[in-house]
Amino acid sequence: MQEAADKMAGGRAEEENRDDRPPVAHLLSGYPAVIDRTCALDLPSHQFLRRSWFGNSRTPGARTLYIERADRTPLAAIPIEPANTSFPGINAVGGGYWPFRSFPAAADLTSLDLARALSVPRIQQGIGPVLRIGPAYAGDRAAMLMRDAAAMLGWHILVRRLGTRFVQQVDARMLAEGAMGRSRRRRIGGAERRLAELGTMTVRIVRGAEWCDVVLNDLARIEAQSWIGTDTDRSGAKFIDPAARRRWLELLADRHLAERLHATILYVDDQPVAFSFDLIAGPMLYAIASGYDPAFARFGPGMIVTRHSLDHAIASGVRTIDWGCGDTGYKTEMGATPDQEIEDWLIVRGNVLAAALRPVWEDQQEPMGRAVTAGLSGAMSELGTARRSRMERLIMPGLAVAAAAMMMSE
Repeated sequence: MQEAADKMAGGRAEEENRDDRPPVAHLLSGYPAVIDRTCALDLPSHQFLRRSWFGNSRTPGARTLYIERADRTPLAAIPIEPANTSFPGINAVGGGYWPFRSFPAAADLTSLDLARALSVPRIQQGIGPVLRIGPAYAGDRAAMLMRDAAAMLGWHILVRRLGTRFVQQVDARMLAEGAMGRSRRRRIGGAERRLAELGTMTVRIVRGAEWCDVVLNDLARIEAQSWIGTDTDRSGAKFIDPAARRRWLELLADRHLAERLHATILYVDDQPVAFSFDLIAGPMLYAIASGYDPAFARFGPGMIVTRHSLDHAIASGVRTIDWGCGDTGYKTEMGATPDQEIEDWLIVRGNVLAAALRPVWEDQQEPMGRAVTAGLSGAMSELGTARRSRMERLIMPGLAVAAAAMMMSE
């Protein structure tokens, strides 16, 4: 009886000591150091969401919505940038390589914390009437908290689905035998021996201080010979596109991110043949890109680098492998299974804007011209039923059409 009484007394004391003061929200210029301090409090799988990940803080209009407790400890840091500089008020959560357009948040952040911060008029004015979060995973914790907070405030949430990610859990067999089954490892071993007949075969794993221009040049050489360099417009390239390469250089200048970004590169003599480019964050491996020179295709160079990459990752403590979107067969053969949907979200304040954007954003089967017409019709209908000033009636349709036009370019 006394033990139960003591527990009840302790619970009451905890309730009395809990700080129920509302969080404090700030709109800060650029991407300041508070992003890194907040990131350190996030889940291990998300502690790569540092200020460097979000790009150049000198981008015109870049700012950070920083939310802290009354005791000044961080709760969330949301980097925001204009989604289209031609139309002020249409903003997006920034980010590096998708689907990581989330934001750092303390592990105990709640949707109520976010809702209380977002209810402040000056904060609403700063983030604008439209905020894009995505592409991101449907179950991403921070993005879901933002969606829940927006719903609490009565805002509209528009969703479009882009695909499904595939995930593989590291099981006991993989821990005992390595990333691939014994038969596949035997086949890969045979391919390595045949490849070695052409010259000295080496596999190099690059991370941290080992990153340099020579390594990026080797990755670019492979990428240029791969299908993405020869059979596409190269817009998805990571290393041969000058702008994309500059972006990775910015990330690699952050030593914390340089340690998390790994490249596994296969060489024959001095010739780079294949690579796997991944990010390791705590127990997670995020597969970002891979490629190989088709001149060596008969040796299965992609499987060779994948085997070395995964063995290294498992030895480093990785227990979940995120293979990204889509499956061309090899992912399920490796043991991956469909997991969360990849989604793109618009958080919209105002019935008129939401009515204009919904057909354009959500109905991807509808021809764009028809979707914009439907959106404008919906916006005008909302205007007709709302009690608004003459100025609002003139301005809102224009903003709605501008927003719809911006979404058409996505």
